[in-house]
Amino acid sequence: MKKIFKTAAAVSVAAAVACSAGCGGNTKWSFKSGDNELTNGNWIFETYIGTMNAVSKISEGNSEKNIQNIDFEKEEIEGSPAKDWIYMQAKIDCKRQLTLDNLMKKYGATVDQSEADSMKQMYVNYFYSGSKELYEKLGVSEDSFVTAYVLPNLKSSALFNKLYGKGGEKAVSDEEMNKYFTENYVTYYTLTYNLKTSNDSGESMDISDEQKDIAETNFRKYVKMLNEQGKTTQEVSDQYKVDFSVETAPATNETTLASDMEDEDLKKEVEAAEVKKAKTVTIHDTLYLIYKGDINEKVADLKYPEDIKEDDTTSISRLSVARNMKTEEYEDFLDKEIDKLDYTRNDDCIAKYSVMRTVGIIKEEEKKNASK
Repeated sequence: MKKIFKTAAAVSVAAAVACSAGCGGNTKWSFKSGDNELTNGNWIFETYIGTMNAVSKISEGNSEKNIQNIDFEKEEIEGSPAKDWIYMQAKIDCKRQLTLDNLMKKYGATVDQSEADSMKQMYVNYFYSGSKELYEKLGVSEDSFVTAYVLPNLKSSALFNKLYGKGGEKAVSDEEMNKYFTENYVTYYTLTYNLKTSNDSGESMDISDEQKDIAETNFRKYVKMLNEQGKTTQEVSDQYKVDFSVETAPATNETTLASDMEDEDLKKEVEAAEVKKAKTVTIHDTLYLIYKGDINEKVADLKYPEDIKEDDTTSISRLSVARNMKTEEYEDFLDKEIDKLDYTRNDDCIAKYSVMRTVGIIKEEEKKNASK
């Protein structure tokens, strides 16, 4: 789970903030808004994330820089001392969490409990447990870790689904979605045959000329089945299993955002292909059959998740398309809500668990681990 921060105006830790402060020495909580309250561990964790992000940013410009030799009070990031930049990022993320909680309540959005439990367990096992000693020295409990690191993304996703889902306040119209979908998505079928094999020593080598001729002959047959005989891609896959005596054909049926295709060479071939006109090409020592479908025909498959039956393998979630369309708009909406948040900051907590305290503990732990 990657935490992404937007650039904030450089403000020192001591700068005045638009909130009431002063909390009588109680340092168990850090920020609150209405009935929602973040623990001190939550704040500490955000300063930890901010510190690691700061080290990454500073070392980008100087590979010799690391947490041990960076002066966080003098080194600058985006015009501010690193410690102040870390403070601002941590505060923004705390405000984001409180904003999400408020908006979840306002719009009636809920996180799927089974998904939350699964994500909690996975991240605690792999991330919290792996750095448990450091987290405990910092003062980050397992609960604070989950609240700060695991739940925000789940809550943000649930809020997005509520806003842009069926009947949502920001639901995308059919006209807008269909236009975006047909202009940005591709639908295609591929069938492949590997032109490389391994010898007894495990070294890669070309298949024999005879095997290659058989593969190319069969692939020309599949092109003819699709282009001239009116056969379906499923029938082609079935014929492949017979021709090559395999139980499963290496075929894929994809409807995806064109920009999400990771293989640039395959992407170029798919985009250049004629609609409903099969062709064969060789990409990365692999023989491909490519058959591009008509994206306009897939519009009818766009449905809201609640309207897709369990055994439906052809429908496409409108929400997944909406997410590609509207993520930037949604983040802008969230940023504005964060800016408007009415919150209270616990100055006693922030002073006790300062950025430089976090930096010091991380440095100490790294030194100790390096000497082992």
